[in-house]
Amino acid sequence: MIVGRTSKAPSETKRVTVDFSQWLDTAEVVGSITTPVVALQPTSYPGPFPYPASVVIPTEYPDDPTPLLVSGAFIISPDSLLVRLFATAGTDGNGYSITFRATGSTSGRIVEVRVDMSVRNSSVRVL
Repeated sequence: MIVGRTSKAPSETKRVTVDFSQWLDTAEVVGSITTPVVALQPTSYPGPFPYPASVVIPTEYPDDPTPLLVSGAFIISPDSLLVRLFATAGTDGNGYSITFRATGSTSGRIVEVRVDMSVRNSSVRVL
């Protein structure tokens, strides 16, 4: 399940927080998480949208000399309803997905979540 989309500059360290409070049962917390897995996304389809039936979606992957890294992922205490991770590096112009699983402390239910992240030269804009 995609829970969010965000962007970052290659030189930034991006903090991402995922809220599990609506998914957990009453009085339950996030009991554990798996190590996040980062995947490079294929080259984007430029349009038109929606996809015409004759279009084959590209499966080519761009060059990735500085891959996106997740430098830390942990359950935030004392409530333990949030998971925070930090993403660093990434190649300008590339898109990535960060996937991990969370397990409920009492129900044992497992949910896999995905955060999509695009890397752009700067995420700060002058208005």
